[in-house]
Amino acid sequence: MNCRLHLDHVSAAYDGVSVLEDVSLYLPDGAFTAIMGANGSGKSTLLKLLGGAIAPTGGKVSLDGKPVSGLRPRHLARDIAMLPQFPLAPEGIRVAELVMRGRFPHQTVFRQWSAADKAAVDAAMAQAGVADLADRLVSTLSGGQRQRVWIALVLAQDTPILLLDEPTSFLDIAYQIEVMALLSELSERGRTIIAVLHDINQASRHASHLVMLGGGQVAAAGRPDEVVSVTTVRAVFGLESVIVPDPVTLTPMVVPSEFRRNR
Repeated sequence: MNCRLHLDHVSAAYDGVSVLEDVSLYLPDGAFTAIMGANGSGKSTLLKLLGGAIAPTGGKVSLDGKPVSGLRPRHLARDIAMLPQFPLAPEGIRVAELVMRGRFPHQTVFRQWSAADKAAVDAAMAQAGVADLADRLVSTLSGGQRQRVWIALVLAQDTPILLLDEPTSFLDIAYQIEVMALLSELSERGRTIIAVLHDINQASRHASHLVMLGGGQVAAAGRPDEVVSVTTVRAVFGLESVIVPDPVTLTPMVVPSEFRRNR
């Protein structure tokens, strides 16, 4: 299994409070990895560590064997695109202008805007379903429309690795399914997709690799059929459940049977 990104005994803390402790994890290349866990389990922190947005308090996060923290931001941005949980758009910016910013890492003093950049932006907006919004002010869009615009931006960045923190937030069920199918398709074409998700059944349907966080550590990692179990769901979410085959995909589906808050 090839893994360009991995964590080696990584710890992270905010204001002296430990969030992740001694985490070692390999993220498989070309897979769609879903990071899951209860609220406050460190999912977003893990994503920020992988994208170099924060530095670990211990251990090392590596890309191709080199510490992510030591890479130049522009160089890192050619390999990794990251969609944070609550991105902010500049005031007065239009959709196409925002998506165009995804091309900045590919431009230099000697290589400015090109036909390839325009093609990448057009393709990204089409994939995210926002081409018809190109001239709209981002501030006038609904939450779901904005989320799709941000997804278009990271797609326009055209990196081999995409990190997305709750990419289906604010989306109705139809768009959630479209986005999940798009991410699955991108991974099948060779992109490495790593996303924080909340819906365990959607993750099992579309992701090829799951990482469950609990107690500041990795509770389980592997294929959905290896990770999704009554024991893991109970330990991570405090939820009593029955695991049945999804009637469409035959992947594991969690059916709550009793709620027991034990955390």
